[in-house]
Amino acid sequence: MIKRLLIANRGEIACRIIKTAKQMGITTIAVYSEADAHALFVTQADVAFYLGPAAASLSYLSIDKIIQVALSAQAEAIHPGYGFLSENAEFAAACEKAGLIFVGPKSAQIRSMGLKDEAKKLAAHYGCPVVPEYDLKQMENLAFPLLIKPIAGGGGKGMHVVEKAADFPEKLASAQRQAEASFGNSAVILEKYLPSPRHIEIQVLADQHGHAVYLFERDCSMQRRYQKIIEQAPALNFSQTTREQMGEAALKIVRGLGYVGAGTVEFLLDADGAFYFMEMNTRLQVEHGVTELITGVDLVKWQLLIASGEPLRLEQKELAINGVALEARLYAEDPSEDFLPSTGKIAYLSWPEAVRIDNGIKVGDQITIYYDPLLAKVLIHADTHQTAWQKLASALAHIRIAGVKTNLNFLRQLALNPIITTQPVDTHFIDTHQATLCAPQALSDIDAILVGIAMMLKQNASVHSTSPWQHNFPWRLNAKAVQTFVVNYAKKRYELSIEYGKTEDLVTYQGKLYTVKSPRLDEHELTVEINNQEYTRTVIFQAHRIWLLSAQQDLLFTRESHDYAAQQAHNDNTLRAPMPGKIVQVLVAVGDKVMASQALMVLEAMKMEHTLRAPAAGVIKALPFKVGDQVQEEASVVAMEQ
Repeated sequence: MIKRLLIANRGEIACRIIKTAKQMGITTIAVYSEADAHALFVTQADVAFYLGPAAASLSYLSIDKIIQVALSAQAEAIHPGYGFLSENAEFAAACEKAGLIFVGPKSAQIRSMGLKDEAKKLAAHYGCPVVPEYDLKQMENLAFPLLIKPIAGGGGKGMHVVEKAADFPEKLASAQRQAEASFGNSAVILEKYLPSPRHIEIQVLADQHGHAVYLFERDCSMQRRYQKIIEQAPALNFSQTTREQMGEAALKIVRGLGYVGAGTVEFLLDADGAFYFMEMNTRLQVEHGVTELITGVDLVKWQLLIASGEPLRLEQKELAINGVALEARLYAEDPSEDFLPSTGKIAYLSWPEAVRIDNGIKVGDQITIYYDPLLAKVLIHADTHQTAWQKLASALAHIRIAGVKTNLNFLRQLALNPIITTQPVDTHFIDTHQATLCAPQALSDIDAILVGIAMMLKQNASVHSTSPWQHNFPWRLNAKAVQTFVVNYAKKRYELSIEYGKTEDLVTYQGKLYTVKSPRLDEHELTVEINNQEYTRTVIFQAHRIWLLSAQQDLLFTRESHDYAAQQAHNDNTLRAPMPGKIVQVLVAVGDKVMASQALMVLEAMKMEHTLRAPAAGVIKALPFKVGDQVQEEASVVAMEQ
């Protein structure tokens, strides 16, 4: 049995592996980059070793460094988690060569499934239907729409739908760039585009003795940018016949490869009921938790047992589905800005009780540009699909997080959507409803007043003297005093005037007068009575930002002294970086005439590309940065003139 395990990963998956390994009596060894020196997984592991700088290429992707640490720490095995080196055949081979157990399949099996074009050929050879392809060398035979897909890697990175021939060159170049940056391989395949498929995957386990089982399906159709957001198991309106056919198709591949360990065979299910092999992930999946909840099987435990040579003591006929499980992924991203990844420092964090949270963050953590923006996963288990969605909505309502923009409001809206509890959705559901799900909610009068009251209380709390001359609020002798606060929310400016009286305060907002009584700010909890109704909010002050958190929605305000003045200064036809990142492509030159919305530059951050477009028609005046340069948030990257 493995006794000392090195986890070659970070964040929530490292925490997840550490939890099971410790329950099994295994000593856990973490490795960390400079950016993760104080991360949660580092403190949870029995021992931890420094790998290198924050850039993944110099730390979590450095095979030589990880092998060296494993040997010096006397580890017997390495668990790769998911992402990074988890599907890297060279890494698995290096472990084998060094005499270390790689917790996963053999390097040859990873290599067989590692490239999507070769994997499809093997799947077809083993009797699985596959999506038709186009030959990149025969451009005249392309039919649109089509899908460009990198042959290496996963997670939807580098995938592009091309609707018409005119868009093909730009999207092909982008896909190849992203594939090279993410996976070190720029090769892509072109597939027939299925207009409304469901994304269904089958979890498999196989031991070193030739025994294999499938642990039913997960529906992963709720995606944005081809990356999953919510997964459920079992799939809704999924027949037992299709389940068995898909499960057996997955096992044909497992048996054909002589596969060992945990893996996932992914399929596209068309509207007519036909299914096609898409790819096989030779590792643990992000969404493995929903399978664990409906089967009672700890997949990480079985990974470690199988890697230790233990036989798989699970029989297909004995496995059963118990209830319904859902997983919602909490990302550091801004849905209102097309899911643009977000950075920042976690200033406040509170999780709901009685639900499973696979979490990798804590207060004080810095969310950087270097890694995937996944923060945590919220998992729930219930008897029915409808009850499961209700429990998920409740759990999301009880999460409180401040310091970095997240998709929490978006997840709350999604969990309350009446469609998803009664009928299956395809992979385009979120794209179709994005405008509704992602739009910032309108600022209510009550929330505007609450943030003003919070600012007043915070400002005056810093003064302990009873003398009116020492207070910050506008005190007047025998006269009314008015204090005005100005904030910005969702790129709009709001003014709030508070009139101080003898027994109660009067607040003027949008021409209406509100009566405010008994306002209290106890650490982070704001309680106030407005027009005889009591309201409570969690309020977090962070530099020029103010977070107003509740069960309904999280609101982020910025003080005018910083944000509004900056916003006004930016209205000068200057294009600024929306977040820190690296310039990977400059599409224009100084002197070029451009149209509104024309692509000017491509910025890479958090493993994704973001195209920066012209805010209006004009002429390029200056390009301060070149390809390869790192830029900070708000840096002026393109200057234009009318």
